[in-house]
Formats: sequence, C-alpha cells, structure tokens
Amino acid sequence: MEKTNLFSEVFKKWGLIYGLIGVIYVFLTSMLGIQGGGNLVVGILSWLFTAGLAFGIYSFAIKEYKENNEDQITLGKGFGLNMMIGLIGGLIRAVGFYVYIKFIDK
Repeated sequence: MEKTNLFSEVFKKWGLIYGLIGVIYVFLTSMLGIQGGGNLVVGILSWLFTAGLAFGIYSFAIKEYKENNEDQITLGKGFGLNMMIGLIGGLIRAVGFYVYIKFIDK
C-alpha cells in the first residue's frame, strides 16, 4: 500500500535535484559560451546530456517510488511523477536562468 506522502516526497526530492543540476548546466554553458553557439557537434552533445539527465532522473525517481511502495506503480502514477519532476525542475531551471541573465551576465 502507498505511504501517505510518498508521491510528493519523491517528486519534490527528484524535482529539486533535476532543477539544481539543470541550473548548474545552464550556468556552465552560458559562462563558457557554448550555449546556442551554432556548432552542430556541441548542440548534439548538449542534447544528449540533457536527454540523458532527464532519463536518469526519471528512472531513479520511479525506482525509489517502487521500492517504497511494495514494487508497484501504476501507469498514471508514473506519468504523474515524471510530469511533476519535470515541472519542478523546469521552474527551478527557469528561475536560475533568469537570475543569470538579469543579474550575472551584464
């Protein structure tokens, strides 16, 4: 049986991790000048990193949820978990990028 707050605990934890890694990635690529540089190889590597990061975070979150819920998860719970992680991670990343553009990169 599902613990009361397991769903929210998992998506908050992994959403925060996803967002913080995303902010660090945005800062690094912006500071190094490789973000949107028009170089095809850099663009492909950047996409591979971000896609791999998302896949890894979603996989670890689903694994943690299943391990704490008697190895059971429904399709709806899995979809909702990944959606909430993406939402939290995206919001944190957007705020971090805004702070970088507005206050750091002048």
